Amino acid sequence: MLCRPLVAVGAIATAGCLPVGSAFMVAEFIVTGIMAGISFYLAHRLSKKNKQQVNLLQQDWNVNNVLSSGPDPEDDDYNQQKKNDFFEFIKLRADKKALSKRFGNFYRDSKTKLWWSKDRANHGGSKFKVFKETAKGLQWIFDADAAGNQIIGKHKGAIGLFIAYKDLVICV
Repeated sequence: MLCRPLVAVGAIATAGCLPVGSAFMVAEFIVTGIMAGISFYLAHRLSKKNKQQVNLLQQDWNVNNVLSSGPDPEDDDYNQQKKNDFFEFIKLRADKKALSKRFGNFYRDSKTKLWWSKDRANHGGSKFKVFKETAKGLQWIFDADAAGNQIIGKHKGAIGLFIAYKDLVICV
C-alpha cells in the first residue's frame, strides 16, 4: 500500500511506505515511461519519413508531369467558367464520378484525367484535393486553391494520401 504517490525522476523512483513487491511497481513504472518515449520517437520518425515521401512525390509530379496543375488556361470553356464556380465547371466537364463515405464526391476531369474532390478540412487555403489514377486506387498529388491552382509546398498528412478502389463507388 502506498502512503504517497510514486514519483519517478529519470531512472530513480521514490515513494513513502512502499509495500513488499514495490520494486516490481517501480520497474513497471519506469518501463512504461521508456515505452512511451520509444513510441513518441517512432511516431516522430514515421511522420518525418511521411513528409519526405510526400515532398518527393510532389517534386516528381511537378518536374516530370506534362499535365498542368490545373485546367488549360487557353481553354475557352475554362475561361468562361472560371468567373463562375470552378468546381461546378469540373463537375460539368467530368467523364466519371466516384463516391466515398469518408471523403465525399470525386470527379474526373475528362481532359486532364485528374480526379478532383472538395477539401472538407480547408486547411492552408486548400479548397480541392487532386488525385491521379493508379492501378490500385487514387493517389493524392496536390491541393488546389479556389481557382484550381496548385498550392506548392503544402503539407499533406497520411490520411487521404491514397484511396483504394474498394473504398470508392465509381459511376460512369
